Amino acid sequence: MTISERIDRLAPALLGISSVLLVLAGGNLLFAAWLFSTRHQLFWTSFWAAGGVAFVGWGLMSLLDLAKRIPAPAIDLLRPLLKLGAIVLALAGIAWPILTVIRWRQTGDLEAYGVVIGLIMLAQGVAAYGWLERPRGDAP
Repeated sequence: MTISERIDRLAPALLGISSVLLVLAGGNLLFAAWLFSTRHQLFWTSFWAAGGVAFVGWGLMSLLDLAKRIPAPAIDLLRPLLKLGAIVLALAGIAWPILTVIRWRQTGDLEAYGVVIGLIMLAQGVAAYGWLERPRGDAP
């Protein structure tokens, strides 16, 4: 078995695991939105709530696609947008831990969830892009 075939076999498992973790990370962001809402900071409440909803939505959509619960015509229509979303998610996943470490060096305040969520975003983006690159009939 070649390395490419091994990666193809592991991609659905990585996508499933990272999707569940992304849904949990979305819950974390929704909790942050709730905290900001108690301080009456509307911008940050909206910002974190939108991020949390996007994470939960993306993760659930990925899980539904893995379970083949989304019809092929719908996925085929959304495929370009989903690929772009996977690329953005992976790039944001790279940036978030870097920014967290930069902030840690400047302020001494390490928010470890930023590193963890960023790595989850990176794994999810890469796995989702790989999953979307396959022809629909090849998916296990």
